Amino acid sequence: MRYLLLILRLLLATSSAEAQRIPTPGLRDSLPTTQPVPDTAAAIHRLFAAKRKRQVIVGGTTFGVAVGAVVATSNQQPSGGSGGGFGILTNTGPILDGPGMAVLAVGVIALPVVLLEAVLFGGWSKKQEQLTIDGWQQHKESQFLKRRLKSKYFAAPPPTE
Repeated sequence: MRYLLLILRLLLATSSAEAQRIPTPGLRDSLPTTQPVPDTAAAIHRLFAAKRKRQVIVGGTTFGVAVGAVVATSNQQPSGGSGGGFGILTNTGPILDGPGMAVLAVGVIALPVVLLEAVLFGGWSKKQEQLTIDGWQQHKESQFLKRRLKSKYFAAPPPTE
């Protein structure tokens, strides 16, 4: 029992002695930092750049597919026959026969899709990026930005050599 009290007293004495010790300056400050501090402004720039790149890829692909479909359907030969098929019938025959109606259908379908993509990706412009950074610097963080600002945007870009 005597030894237990002695060990307990020594442990308590060393912990209070460590708490009163003055840290030596210089050693920790002189060591180089290995990891840079994540910069939120740079992460916001990376986020907006990635979204604009995706906008160009998706919008360009959709537009290319739409133009390709219009070209492919416009090169079709009319099927012939007596006014049947896709045409809008009048007393004198169809107004638009097979290829004309196909081009119109592709245009009617493709135009809203391309416009919808432009609207959905339209919020990633340089102007919106600057407004977001200004808002962040004024400590006005939006939930929209918090949800999209992932850790991969905080990672430093690979060095270019």
